[in-house]
Amino acid sequence: MKLQDKVLILLVAVLITLGGCGGASTPKVTEEEIAGYIMVSIPGATFDMGYLFEYDPSIPDNVNRYIGDEQPVHEVTLSPYQIGKTEVTQALYERIMGENPSTFKGSDLPVTNVGASRALEFCNSLSEASGLEKAYDPETGKVDFSKNGFRLPTEAEWEYACRAGTTTIFSTGMTAADLDRAGWYIDNSDGKTHPVAQKEPNAFGLYDMHGNVFEFCYDGYSDPPVEAAYPPQHVTDPISSEDFNYRMMRGGGWFSEPYSCRSYTRSKFWTGGANYYIGFRLARSLRHTNGEEKEMNLLKDQLIKSMKNQFGDEQKRISHTMSVLEYSEEILQEEGGNSPVVIAAAIFHDIGIREAERKYGSSAGKYQEIEGPPITRKILENIGLESSAIEHVCLIVGNHHSARDIDTSEFRIVWDADWLVNFPGEYASLEKNKRRSIIDRIFKTKTGKKKAYRLFLE
Repeated sequence: MKLQDKVLILLVAVLITLGGCGGASTPKVTEEEIAGYIMVSIPGATFDMGYLFEYDPSIPDNVNRYIGDEQPVHEVTLSPYQIGKTEVTQALYERIMGENPSTFKGSDLPVTNVGASRALEFCNSLSEASGLEKAYDPETGKVDFSKNGFRLPTEAEWEYACRAGTTTIFSTGMTAADLDRAGWYIDNSDGKTHPVAQKEPNAFGLYDMHGNVFEFCYDGYSDPPVEAAYPPQHVTDPISSEDFNYRMMRGGGWFSEPYSCRSYTRSKFWTGGANYYIGFRLARSLRHTNGEEKEMNLLKDQLIKSMKNQFGDEQKRISHTMSVLEYSEEILQEEGGNSPVVIAAAIFHDIGIREAERKYGSSAGKYQEIEGPPITRKILENIGLESSAIEHVCLIVGNHHSARDIDTSEFRIVWDADWLVNFPGEYASLEKNKRRSIIDRIFKTKTGKKKAYRLFLE
């Protein structure tokens, strides 16, 4: 690419306050223009991904249809990211790649006949032209989410962006007439693609998420697909598969029936192939870290290594700890607090269990609370954590079963995270009203209680 073809990054921060349809209030998003392409910044969020099919005789089969791989509905947490306001146009693709393979020609039409492999090459080329880091390894096709360059969205990112706070079949509603407002499909496309951004945008300001062209996502897709392919449990920043023989597609296209254009419909296409009904839109990670975050990640890695050394080959206890850590970080993000204290306490909350078993022949909480703090203190002093933080962590570890002598916000976060992991084993068999009463009594943070309601009552 010639030097004069490289395009400077133009930053435009435009705050948009938009309403949703059929769901909760929609988060505020911002726009950033890079190399002439507008990216919408989506805040980190947790949402229910997938679709629980319910037969409704008032909705035709070509709109509402059972498809096994859309299930089960499961909770997904996403890190902040950016996604393209529109599909990549032929004008942008040709400017960067020097070619236009599309069947239907037009500078403002979505580019098509670009396979997933070629789309990854375009992402890296546009990143280079824009002074950004290349996100893709050209040999493996795998993405480095810590890089700030262009990439394809994951299908979880795509679905959340498409829904834009809604829970309806389409972001605009439940019927084919609602789809007609949002996208080009078999009944209104006249058998061809259309210029981007001609239909109604969703609440995030994104165009053509339904119809016009199918859009490649980063995720691979199993072949044959496994029934109920989604995991039943909560996941963070998921990738459906890294078997990239096939790539996931979303959104439906100009020739699609309405059910293929739903917010949650999953499709696939061979990675090495291309077609005149498939295009793509861009995404960028906002996970790249500053110096403070890198130090926090380094500390967390050291703490996890120390915890694993203590637990040895006891994978069940390691797995429990990592689940508590994940929930603690999610609650911390919403509630706020001292990150090193919360993370250290989450990782070491059960650290005294083996010593309790050795000394007392029991893993009871009262013995863990005796043996955990000395082990915690020794590890944290060796790592070099400041003394006040060490005292706070030890206090949490020494009270994480009884909650006798502490009620700090950091303690409440770890307490709730531990209960989110333990609750099913303790109370899952109880009837719903009793579970609700126990949740109201046990959980100490607003975020933890909200998660418990979603996980154990809905």
